[in-house]
Amino acid sequence: MAKDLTALTVRNAKAKLRDGVPVRTEIPDGKTRGLFLIVQPSGGRSWALRYRFAGKPAKLTIGPVLDAREVPLDEIPLGEPHTLAEARLAADRARAQVAVGHDPKVLQKAAMAAPEASVTVENASKAFMAERKAQARNRAAHEVQRQFDVYINPAIGGKPIDTVTGDDARGVVKALVKSGSPLMANRVHATLATFFKWAADADQKLVPQSPYKEFSKPSDEKSRDRVLSNAELAALWNLAGDEGQPFGAIVRLLILTGQRRSEVSGIRDSEL
Repeated sequence: MAKDLTALTVRNAKAKLRDGVPVRTEIPDGKTRGLFLIVQPSGGRSWALRYRFAGKPAKLTIGPVLDAREVPLDEIPLGEPHTLAEARLAADRARAQVAVGHDPKVLQKAAMAAPEASVTVENASKAFMAERKAQARNRAAHEVQRQFDVYINPAIGGKPIDTVTGDDARGVVKALVKSGSPLMANRVHATLATFFKWAADADQKLVPQSPYKEFSKPSDEKSRDRVLSNAELAALWNLAGDEGQPFGAIVRLLILTGQRRSEVSGIRDSEL
């Protein structure tokens, strides 16, 4: 018999291993019939409801997992991030629709087909980032969020995601190359590839297929072998102490750990 899910078990859920390799895993909620927590091999988590309609099995995608919300909401559009409590309410509503002869999956598709319900790139990026930030070990999430805020959403954030072409998305990267930021162009290129792959995933289906694929990295990167001497490190350490919070502490932590700048700037107290 399935156990009742809790906020803690949802937060710590991981994909099962098969021959040492993570595989897509469905974890049932004992409290709400048909509700499942789905954990992808990548660590992404989402909610789905399994039910029967007209004698046939069916599945409704509720949305990505949200670990907590400061102000609980009674009803959230399907496809948006849901907490455990919100997912249970969504599952109850869907089963109520089935009870009166309506297929919730058909209703969902009709709602998404309506012009006013179009999902923009910016709205999709919020759901995408909610999944990334929910992964405790994904310390690069802060940098990815910054890429959306500074480069991606200002350029294509207002477009319905299912209308974005490869040229639209590629234009964001080309603009960075043209402005003299080839390394950032590479980072945004990787983010766009991951984002649109996520959007085309079977659990999202925001686009029939990724418009950003078969593009190569825009710029070559050369490895750097220049390292600071002990004397230079000592001088930098002293200067960082004069700088104060937060940048002085960040520089000293970079010296101590050798981690990337984005990882150190986004580190949590619990990771120290």
